Amino acid sequence: MPVLKSNLGPNRQPSPARSPRAVGSFRILALGLMALGMQALGHKAFAQDPAVVGRWGSLIKAELVPIHVMLLPNGKIMYWDRHDQGTHDMTPRIWDPGANTTTKAPNPGYDMFCAGHSQLRNGDVLIAGGHQQDFFGEDKMRIYNWRTNTFDAGLPNMNAGRWYPTATTLANGDVLITSGNTTGQTAFNEIPQVYEYRTRTLRTLTGAQQVIGLYPWMFVRPGNKVFLAGEDSLTRMLDVSGTGKWTTIGMTRSGKNRNYGSAVMYEPGKVMICGGGRQPPLASVETIDLNEGAPAWKFSDSMHFARRHQTAVMLPDGKVIVTGGTSGRGDNNVVGAVFNAEMWDPATGHWTVLAPASTVRIYHSFSLLLPDGRILTGGGGHPGEESNYLSEHPDFEIYEPPYLFKGTRPVIDAAPDTLFYGKTFALSTKVAGAPKVSLLRLAAVTHAFDHNANFNRLAVTRQSATSLLVTPPSDSALDQPGAHMLFLLDEAGIPSLAKIVWVTSPAGGSPLIAQPRGAGAFRLTVAGNRLRVAGLELAADAECILLNGRGERVAVLKRAAGPEFRLPAHGLAGAYMAVVRMGNRKHSGRIFIP
Repeated sequence: MPVLKSNLGPNRQPSPARSPRAVGSFRILALGLMALGMQALGHKAFAQDPAVVGRWGSLIKAELVPIHVMLLPNGKIMYWDRHDQGTHDMTPRIWDPGANTTTKAPNPGYDMFCAGHSQLRNGDVLIAGGHQQDFFGEDKMRIYNWRTNTFDAGLPNMNAGRWYPTATTLANGDVLITSGNTTGQTAFNEIPQVYEYRTRTLRTLTGAQQVIGLYPWMFVRPGNKVFLAGEDSLTRMLDVSGTGKWTTIGMTRSGKNRNYGSAVMYEPGKVMICGGGRQPPLASVETIDLNEGAPAWKFSDSMHFARRHQTAVMLPDGKVIVTGGTSGRGDNNVVGAVFNAEMWDPATGHWTVLAPASTVRIYHSFSLLLPDGRILTGGGGHPGEESNYLSEHPDFEIYEPPYLFKGTRPVIDAAPDTLFYGKTFALSTKVAGAPKVSLLRLAAVTHAFDHNANFNRLAVTRQSATSLLVTPPSDSALDQPGAHMLFLLDEAGIPSLAKIVWVTSPAGGSPLIAQPRGAGAFRLTVAGNRLRVAGLELAADAECILLNGRGERVAVLKRAAGPEFRLPAHGLAGAYMAVVRMGNRKHSGRIFIP
């Protein structure tokens, strides 16, 4: 086991805000607890080979405490803080990790602290709810357009405020919004709502009224279902069809509330939950396979460290890394801060202790996977640790997993920009042997849980020495539409740099029509730089008008050869109402242009 890093080593100086007496008492207590922990864990010191335990980089200054954090399709990081503690404004920041430059997004018009968020199928970020004061939620929503760096405020208000809701992108690109406090700690928004992407309206699930925990861990399943994995010990399935309906799946094995633990769906239908709780935090880990006829929770190996406020992150090789958290009793106990990362292997259920970070990462910290295969962590604070309530961590830290030290990285020489469900595509590479390919959605993480996470291992066959045939998931319930990271891994498990790709539906094309009007067989598909029309004979003077969500004309497409219209070379990615006009006749439907 690697060296356990004390939180009061030579690189950790006490905060000036603490009195000398408090610092001295805290130092003695912390060192004593660490010593006991090392004895209990059979601690042994040894050289930390990065090919075994990975490596942490230096701290990177941030302008705010990164509490809500999104990886955008352009590789930049969007983050924001709370503004009612200290002097921080409520304007999100856009950080470019490559250039290490930061710009401001516009002011969204309300405090988005404690909101839920997930990425739409065009890569824009839907933000639901927010902060009036602790436990009092906002009923507002916003959409952040990552291409134009603008906020869209022209959305309906929700049925009531939501403070600590979860936003979950569904198989059809809509977004489920669940839970959240309304007007106090015991006042919950009990009725889920669905933001319907095509109509920009909210559908209220009046048949699914139920008190569930804050920031619930929600995972999409086939058949218009969404699984509630926690933090509550009683797990459920929500049918989002019509007015909605909950059914009970069963209790977790621990039977404990995993408050501020973390969860991932590590394969389609397979969920892992870990840690959480407060008196004391838990080290236990449980899994459930929802593909089974009678799914039930099972214990996996426990983590080496009990943790609360940790974040679990899927890696390109299908393993799960956990960073940060505290083993101390209570809400946010710095004395028990855990510095070592750990990695879980679903194939064995075993955990491996990894290198220690340099900084406390507990309440309001985060972790996410970057397109280069590294893990970005950061934040913590507002409020700060129990021993120093005002402490905060406006910085980032990057962890390089062991797979980055095992050899030369494979390279994706070429792959399509857009993938279609179930449609095999060619991936060009010089990597030999039997490589693997994985597909992961971009992160939208806060409060120890990624609202946007998904992982799929794709089917791969070799076509030639330099070409692989790769098949995406066949069903958008297994992998929701939108921007993804496509990784290639060699036989040693070393990942390539990710290619950002767009996943859409269905196999053989991209029919992005909800309910076409004007012709029963009318259908539109996006095919390269063409918009193809089926089920309708186009006149010579036919044109296609694209309208945005406000009904404003964005472009007029002219006929190409055959039943097609020409798309502009760039600048039109997004969702539109397409109106095909021929004289006085009009036929319309919704399309998505990747």
